[in-house]
Parts: sequence; C-alpha cells; structure tokens
Amino acid sequence: MRTVSSSLTVRPARVEDVAQMARVIVRCWRETYRGLMPDDVLDDPGLVPRRERFWTAALTDERYRGNRVAVAERDGSLIGVAMSGPPMDPAAAAWARQLYVLYVHAEDHGTGAGPALLEAVLDPGESAALWVADPNPRAQAFYRRHGFAADGTAQDDDGVREIRMVRRRHRHPDLGAFEASPFEWRALSPVRLAGTDEVTLVLTPIAGVDDGQSPLFDTAAGVVRRLEPHALRRTVAEACLELYNDTWRQDDAELDEPAFTARITPAAVDVTEEDVTVYLDDGGLFGQHSIVVYLDLDLTVIDVKLAG
Repeated sequence: MRTVSSSLTVRPARVEDVAQMARVIVRCWRETYRGLMPDDVLDDPGLVPRRERFWTAALTDERYRGNRVAVAERDGSLIGVAMSGPPMDPAAAAWARQLYVLYVHAEDHGTGAGPALLEAVLDPGESAALWVADPNPRAQAFYRRHGFAADGTAQDDDGVREIRMVRRRHRHPDLGAFEASPFEWRALSPVRLAGTDEVTLVLTPIAGVDDGQSPLFDTAAGVVRRLEPHALRRTVAEACLELYNDTWRQDDAELDEPAFTARITPAAVDVTEEDVTVYLDDGGLFGQHSIVVYLDLDLTVIDVKLAG
C-alpha cells in the first residue's frame, strides 16, 4: 500500500472491491467517452454488472494471475483503478507489460492518484504499451509525461479511435532503469562515478536504439566503475587552469589547482561503442560554459574543450 496523501492511498485490489471497481470504471467511461461512444452503450443498465463479473474473473481466475491490479481509495471509497498484464501476444510484442486499465474519477485528476496507480502496476524499469482514445489530449499528455510516445499504430475499438503509446525501458543490474528515445538510452536516476560524484548517464548506440539487449550497457557499467572524478578534475585543470587565470578571471584572484578543481563538477557522461564524453559544470569559471572531456573506451583522454 502507498499513501499518496493523508486521505488518499493506493493498494492492491481485493475481491471485495469488485462492486466499487465496476462503478468507478463505468463512471469514468461516462466521463471520458460521452460523445465518442453511443449513449445507449454508456447508459446500458447492464454495464455495471458486466464489469463486476469482469473484475471478479480478473482477481480470481488463475489465467490472469500475471496481472497486477491496484485501486486508489479516498476516505474508504474507491476513486481509481489500474491493471497491467503480459502483452496479448508476448512473442510479437517489443515490451514487457501492457497497461490495460487506468481510470480515475475526473474530480480526482491532479491529486496524484493517476501517477500512483501507474507506478503500482508498472515497474519504472519495465517497457510497456497501452491504447488510449484519440482524441483524448489530457490522457495522452499524462502518458507522455510518464515516458510513453505514440508509435504510429491506431485501431478502432467499438467505434472509438485509439492510438498505441509505447514506453521503451530497460533495467541494468548495475546501472538501474533506462528510458529510450529514438537516439539514446537515458538513465532514469543519477549514477555514481567510482562511487563518488553522481552524474546523468546517457548511452548513444551508433546503430540506433535497440531492444535493450545491447552490450553497450555493460560497457557503460565498466566506464562508470573506472571513471575517476578526481582524475577528471586534474585533467581539466591541466588543460584549462592557465586559460582561466590568463583570460577569464577578470578582477578575481588567480586560482591554484586545488581551488580550481573544487569548482569543477562532473554532470553527465555519454557512452558510445567507440568513446566516452564527460560534461562537467564549470562552476561559473568560464561563464557557465560546459567543460567537455573526450576519452576512448580505455579512458585515455583525447581532448578537453569548452562548449556552450
């Protein structure tokens, strides 16, 4: 169970919740799809009983034990429901999970219930896909904020146009979870270089983003273990300290190496199959430029430059 606020919690669904879950779903459908679906479908008196049977099966049938089902509860009443499970066709899908249900009462949008439900049924490191009504700009924006992007696939479900949105994620045992864009994998949490400074880690596969099985992840893990921030700072001092004292310091006193390196902070590391690029915050020494250190995969320094 997760406490979102003093009155709102998210927890695993139980069989005794099915009546409330059915009512939440039907209410949310009416709030979301009025005007997109026929009124006689949304107002069918048999809709709630059918949803009760659906949720009873979802929570008790052995066939669905791979699903994760969660509810959001406020002051003893359910206000949201979510469910994920294996993809319909696991062999063909390029993602680990499918988000099948995520609904929250309209009056509870913005309370944190939606993100908490999503997190309850999808691990942050899992790749996932979902179908969302189109148009439904609010829901689509919500999913984009949580790493999903439309993949260009659309379908018609009972007269409602839907688009597919996919979140490409990969979890590495040493580096944590990554999110994919068309050109890179970006770590969702900072990683520590040689157990010290935290940086943003980006992997840029030369051939483009793959399914997350690239050996580049292991290469990056080795770089993170071996890349020594103190050595980076000394390298930057050797290349840039004289430049600072001669050109950039203006009316400030000259800096010695310890004072100079104390101002330099590693901020991001980009790893490819061929080289490593480290971006360091200049601490205001060079007018908020980035200091960029280029290295090969053996971590031999190739060049140091100011950028930005």
